[in-house]
Amino acid sequence: MTVTWTEQAWERLLEIDRFVARNDPRAAARLVDTLIDRGGALAECPERGRRLPELPEGGLRELIVDNHRIVYRRGPKVVEVLTVLEGHRLLRPDELTTGEWCRQLDGSAPNSGVHLGVRHPRTVEHPSDSS
Repeated sequence: MTVTWTEQAWERLLEIDRFVARNDPRAAARLVDTLIDRGGALAECPERGRRLPELPEGGLRELIVDNHRIVYRRGPKVVEVLTVLEGHRLLRPDELTTGEWCRQLDGSAPNSGVHLGVRHPRTVEHPSDSS
């Protein structure tokens, strides 16, 4: 199974990184790494998360990681991470965008990382930064 991340999910990770990095850049890098790693691990166990409480019939699931929620949809061969948000926030249906470009992380390399302006060494270029 493959895990894809929507552009919206990457944007939310960048927002989380910037917010936490104001006080502790290393903690921000660790948190974003953890969120990426745990999201990537959904390739091995996509049923790990629970149904999204706000939209129980919508087919969406969430994985709680520290104080954050990784919201995703499971398909037959792909897990699509739709967004990441703080754990106390409720997700509104209008917050989800669809049909966006997705970045793939396969289950064999969940630690590959993505460049989000993060200050840690395990990064690759973010697609929207490339020409």
